[in-house]
Amino acid sequence: MLYTAIVQSQSAENSNQWLVAPQYTHVDGKSAENINALALNGIVPAVNDLVLCAESNNSFDHSTFRCFDENGGSCPVIIGTYASILTMMLDFVLKGKMTLGAGSEPMVLGNKLATWAQNVDAAINALYAWGATGLPSVLAAVGSPTGGIAPFPETPAYTAWDGSELSQNHKLD
Repeated sequence: MLYTAIVQSQSAENSNQWLVAPQYTHVDGKSAENINALALNGIVPAVNDLVLCAESNNSFDHSTFRCFDENGGSCPVIIGTYASILTMMLDFVLKGKMTLGAGSEPMVLGNKLATWAQNVDAAINALYAWGATGLPSVLAAVGSPTGGIAPFPETPAYTAWDGSELSQNHKLD
């Protein structure tokens, strides 16, 4: 079950546990009781933050689950604060930006990288082909270590890595 809750306090015994007030009512009209929830992946909500919680469907005594009047979930977990979810959605939807994990490294733009890599492969293949056409030195007969070879044709033209292959909007770790 997913529900919104308001953070009431942090546990004195476990810094990753929070007392939350679920924002739903039972079928009898009574508000849901406050419940302890664990924060997922380093989420540190503040008191009075709206958080999104997920809870398993089985109760502590494993009786049949009836969320409309007896929610007894045994694993309440805070999966996000609305502030962080809203910020992430605004960055992604409106700004076209996305950060995965710590987000310190830019993602690679695949098509641009593929074009650059194909260009480098073609240049390396041209070097091999050119090198295979080498001619022995005229002085080789007298023991000179220098040899002659045709000038490098410089085709295809080499395009250096310029960093445009890295995304300016999307980062991951």
